[in-house]
Amino acid sequence: MDRLLKKALILASLLIALPTFAGNGNIVITKAGAKAGLVKDNAPVIQKAIDQLSAQGGGTVTIPAGEFLTGPIELKSGVELHLDMGARLLGVADIEAYEKAHYVSPEGKRSPHSALIYANNQENIAITGLGTIDGQGGHPAFNVGKADPGGRPMIILFRECKNIVVRDVRLENSAHWVEYYTDCEGVRVSGIKVYSHCNYNNDGIDLESKDVVVENCIFDCEYCYLQGMYPSGHIVVFVNTEDTFAALDAVLAKHSAYVCISYDTDLLALEPLLHSVSDWMAFAAERPDMTLELRTKSAPLAVLRSLPVLPNVILAITLSPDPVIRAYEHKTPSLTARLSLASEALSLGWLVRLCFDPMLAVHDAQTVYGEMFDEVFAALPMDRIYDASVGVFRISKEYLRTMRKHRPCAVTCYPYELRDGVYAYPADVSDGLLSFARDRLLTVLPKERIFFWESEQEETL
Repeated sequence: MDRLLKKALILASLLIALPTFAGNGNIVITKAGAKAGLVKDNAPVIQKAIDQLSAQGGGTVTIPAGEFLTGPIELKSGVELHLDMGARLLGVADIEAYEKAHYVSPEGKRSPHSALIYANNQENIAITGLGTIDGQGGHPAFNVGKADPGGRPMIILFRECKNIVVRDVRLENSAHWVEYYTDCEGVRVSGIKVYSHCNYNNDGIDLESKDVVVENCIFDCEYCYLQGMYPSGHIVVFVNTEDTFAALDAVLAKHSAYVCISYDTDLLALEPLLHSVSDWMAFAAERPDMTLELRTKSAPLAVLRSLPVLPNVILAITLSPDPVIRAYEHKTPSLTARLSLASEALSLGWLVRLCFDPMLAVHDAQTVYGEMFDEVFAALPMDRIYDASVGVFRISKEYLRTMRKHRPCAVTCYPYELRDGVYAYPADVSDGLLSFARDRLLTVLPKERIFFWESEQEETL
């Protein structure tokens, strides 16, 4: 993507108004008559608090620590529903109770969808806190079959709303989709945790809205350059893909294009939530003059099997030794898991690129990386690999300065050498790692299918 276009999209997507709560009221539901336990339906108490605060200009309805049963709740303008740590809000296991949560249009058309927490045509609304919302979707009351999804409620359903924040909460056990934002504008989802495998159609999040930001990476790599680019470790996913596709079509009208996606976040890992890879694949399928590279260090086999195999899409898989993964690539799959993804992709007919990048100058690096190459060569038919890319850790001066300030660690605090505005290992260290990788890869791949980020190594091939 054109750099200026990318910056424009970033700026446009970040200019999302956060909810403002004009009122300063706070109603704790236990002080308003709610009872902990799984007997009393506390929906009337919670709804009364929401209605009261919304009418007086806004405020916060607080769910304190404890378990509270509730029927469907309608969130209204200016109100934040906050769950304290230890709070657990459980939806009633009764499909009939959710009948009032079905939206009915002015023309009298009834929507098939309902939810535990819903809002229609509201603005400045939020669900926050470190508590849990449990839809109890695995209860026998919701075992109505896949053919009748309308009979099963979601956890969150917001329709035609503006300025929404959903932050930090844990959402689990939905009877249908977990979250659905349709025809909304200005949606910010940050730091949530979703676990829902108890019924059919358990999508984590479904977005049919504009100006949407989804933050927080599920991975935590200590050397990740994003820490130097952005003010936090969060990632941002933009859903205004139509604008991006239109811009790419303008480029493709002039010449072919090579497009790399999934560098600022692992889109394949997030595919069950965002379905962004599916959108890109559909776009690429109709544009043979475009080559698409999908980079990942995740290993979602089921996701891979759900995607089409295209001749102009390359699956680029980052491979690291297990000691490096354990020490620096927190929350990422093991080498064995990543190789399973590569093996499955090859069996399905994908073009697979192996990315040995970045290589790190760890203790006894040749032994550590040698064992990795042994495992890779034993697990994969290397003659069917599209190509391989190799590089050592390197980073811009500005990025490293920021990373050292916010996250000093063994990688960021290494005594790198500055060359042309880029910090890298001393030449002898870098050349040693790259020469070792070159020699190992040349035993299984022709030199035309090995790409080095360092030009000196390319010249020696």
